[in-house]
Amino acid sequence: MDKIKVEGLNLFYGSYQALKSIDLTIRAREITALIGPSGCGKSTLLKSINRMNDLVEGCRLEGTIEVDGRNIADLDVNGLRKQVGMVFQKPNLFPMSIYDNIAYGPRTHGVKNKKELDRIVERSLRQAAIWDEVKDNLKKSALALSGGQQQRLCIARALAIEPDVLLMDEPTSALDPISTAKVEQLVQTLKKEYTIVIVTHNMQQALRIADRTAFFLARRAGGMRPNGRHFQFAKRRADRRLHSGTVWLMVMGKDRLDGLDERVVGMGIEAGTMMMDVFRTMNGSATLDLPALRRRDIRLHDLEQGIENRCVQLLLKENLFGSDFRQVAGALKVIHDLERIGHQSLHVGQILAQNEDPVLYWQTGLHWMAHHSAKMVLEAMVAFKNRDVQLARRIIALDAEVDARFESVKQALTRTGQLAPDRVANGVLIAKYLERISDHAVDICRRQLVEGA
Repeated sequence: MDKIKVEGLNLFYGSYQALKSIDLTIRAREITALIGPSGCGKSTLLKSINRMNDLVEGCRLEGTIEVDGRNIADLDVNGLRKQVGMVFQKPNLFPMSIYDNIAYGPRTHGVKNKKELDRIVERSLRQAAIWDEVKDNLKKSALALSGGQQQRLCIARALAIEPDVLLMDEPTSALDPISTAKVEQLVQTLKKEYTIVIVTHNMQQALRIADRTAFFLARRAGGMRPNGRHFQFAKRRADRRLHSGTVWLMVMGKDRLDGLDERVVGMGIEAGTMMMDVFRTMNGSATLDLPALRRRDIRLHDLEQGIENRCVQLLLKENLFGSDFRQVAGALKVIHDLERIGHQSLHVGQILAQNEDPVLYWQTGLHWMAHHSAKMVLEAMVAFKNRDVQLARRIIALDAEVDARFESVKQALTRTGQLAPDRVANGVLIAKYLERISDHAVDICRRQLVEGA
């Protein structure tokens, strides 16, 4: 039976479109996982289901979201949030006792009887598999619990108002493996009574706990499949191999992914070249060609779209598993970072074009930041291509130097007497863009460390 139905959903923050033409059906008493790269709209959709985006200024929706056949736009928002509970990425407990954290929701909805509150608190804590750990300390501060215990307490608090649906936004991303396993076990137990929608970046987690999985990409839902279709063999008998007697797994043919890494690296070279153009302008060795920089930015966007389309085809048409699945998912995240690097490089170029003599920025240390940011981007692509964990670690270590130089550059800009106030402000903005670019290079390397672990 269908519990939630999303049709033709478009969501806008002002002029920016965060969700595009989403059509999705969530079945009752199943775990549905939403996966995809950062910024593709997974959490935005989750918050839309219980109208949390109502609190965001300038947010508007087109299309419909129905819960039990009723359009949520026509429902009382308090009643909707009682029916659709939510658990966030990080535990967000109230600074009060364990007991009062659980009783807060029922009290808000009119439950005042002490015996009834006691019953709700115990039932919720038992459902969240944390009762035995806290039953003797209900009057102690909830903030004294461990991270894993706090997250299970947040789940108990959501269950206290007896919802039908439980939305979970990366509930284990900040937890250690033991706590993660406890939460996953809890979620699988809860689906007997609740409909659960979970956002996760962990593909293995989606495989372990979800009944169905939806891929998100470029703010669209790429498709919904039972996990058996995403993570199991094709039905052709000749392609099957039995594993553990119960689950059909697939080892990806190398040839089907050939060229993907090369296309990502090519995009990285394009982004790094934009960075080097900016650096040469700042040290006076070249004159800025802003139209050429704009053309490179457009080229970078086209490369991103082409790689995204290829990844979508692989995710929806091929049966990816293990390292092949991680390779495609990693490529999607890397190209998002590279697109941001190119766009921020263009912003730096546009600022430099407004200044008569960009070389004046040399004495403040901005040229150092530009050089090291460009170097980090290019070497991050080498680490990505070669799966070089040691190089990735060295690049990550450089980020601390860039951050320290960012602070010293800001101080130098404010002290120099050669720059007008507006150029000081522009210099600080350039420094901020360069610091962000180095952060994107670090993100690419950190993903390499995760894959290499």
